[in-house]
Amino acid sequence: ITGIFNLNGSDKIEAEQVAEIVEEMANSLAHRGPDDFGIHIDGNIGFGFRRLSIIGLESGNQPIYNEDRSVVMVCNGEIFNYKELEHLLETKGHAFYTDTDVEVLVHLYEEYGTDLLHEINGQFAFAVYDKKNQQLFLARDHVGIAPLFYTTVGNAFIFASEIKALLKYPEIKKAVDLVSLDQIFSFPAVISPRTMFKDIYSIKPGHFLIVKNGKISDHEYWDLIYPDETEIEFGKSESDCIDVLDELMHQSVKYRLIADVPVGFYLSGGIDSSLVGAIINNLYPDISRHSFSIGFTEKDIDERKYQKLLSRHINSVHHETVFDWPDISSRLKDMIYFAESPLKEAYDTCSLALSNTAKINNIKVVLTGEGSDEIFAGYIGYRFDQLRQEEAYDPHDVEAILEKQIREELW
Repeated sequence: ITGIFNLNGSDKIEAEQVAEIVEEMANSLAHRGPDDFGIHIDGNIGFGFRRLSIIGLESGNQPIYNEDRSVVMVCNGEIFNYKELEHLLETKGHAFYTDTDVEVLVHLYEEYGTDLLHEINGQFAFAVYDKKNQQLFLARDHVGIAPLFYTTVGNAFIFASEIKALLKYPEIKKAVDLVSLDQIFSFPAVISPRTMFKDIYSIKPGHFLIVKNGKISDHEYWDLIYPDETEIEFGKSESDCIDVLDELMHQSVKYRLIADVPVGFYLSGGIDSSLVGAIINNLYPDISRHSFSIGFTEKDIDERKYQKLLSRHINSVHHETVFDWPDISSRLKDMIYFAESPLKEAYDTCSLALSNTAKINNIKVVLTGEGSDEIFAGYIGYRFDQLRQEEAYDPHDVEAILEKQIREELW
C-alpha cells in the first residue's frame, strides 16, 4: 500500500500529477503484489495498491469503500476473524460487496472509529481515509508483522509498505540517519520508529497514527507487557495451561489456513515449525500440503534429517534447497535491498530462496515457526535471565553460568 495526503486540508491535490506519482510508488511494490493494481485520487488524498490475491480472488481488489464511499481503505495483510466480524456487522445493517477479508475494516471504522483495533485479529498495515472528517487513520498490527513507513515533505504526508516506494516521491532525498547508524552497531537492529533513512519513520508495532488538521498524532493501542512474578495468579495447573495453549495454537493455525489459494509451510527441523506443520496435519489430515526447507552442505548446521522425518510423518509434498557459501553471498545484495537496512545475520538469504521455491510451486501463502523464541524464551539469553536470579552466581559471570549448564547436562 502507498499514498499521499495533503496536510493542508483546504488545498486539493493535483489529481493528474498525484495519480502518476502514486502509480509509480505502487509499481515499485509490484514484488509484494503482482496480481492486481488499484488507485484512488480524490480531494486531498491519493491511495495506491498492489495486490497479492489470497481471499476473494475475483472481487477483492482495493481500494475498498463503505456504502456511500465516504470511507476508503487500503490494507496490506489479513484479518483472521473476518467471518465473525462480517456476521456482526451485517446484523448492524452493513452491506458487503466483496468476498475479501479486509472489507470489514471500512464497516468497523463506521461503527467503532479507531477502536476497531480492539475488534480485529490479524497481521496488517492499513490506511483509512474519512472524507467527512478529513482524517487519515493508519495502523500497524500488534507485533509489527506488516511494515508501514511514512515521511513528510512540505504539505505532503507520504506513506508506503516499503521505503523504496517513498523514495519515488520527487522531493524526498536519500540520506543516512546517524542515530540509526549508531543503533545498528549497538543493538540487534534499528529501533522503531527510526529507520536507516533520515526523516523516514516506521509506525511502531501496536500503534496507530491520526493525520488531521495538519498534525500527526501517534497512539499506542497494544503492547506485550509481561507481569511481575508477584502479580501472577497461579490458579491453573500445568496440564490446564497446556490444554489452553494447545487450543490457542490450533485456532491460530486454523485462522491462517483460510485462503482461496493453496497454503504451504516452512520446515526448519526445529520445534517451532515442526509443531506448526503437525498442527496443520491434525486439522486437515486428508490434504497433502507443500513444505519447504533449507539444507546446508556443512553437516554441523544441516538439519535435513529432522525436516525429512517430520515431512514423512505428516505426508507433505517436500521441497528442499541445499545451501553452500556461494548461495549466501550471491543473495546478499537482494537481502539488503528488500530489508532496507544493514543486517547482522545472513539467514534472510535462505528466506529469499524459500520464497522463490514456494513461488515456483504456485504457493502464495506459507506458515512458519518464526517469532516463537521471543514468546517462549527460546534464546540462550533467556537462560541467563533465569540463572541470574540464583544468588550463587554472579549475574555478569557468563563463564560460570555456562559451566553450570554444562555440568547439569553431563549429570
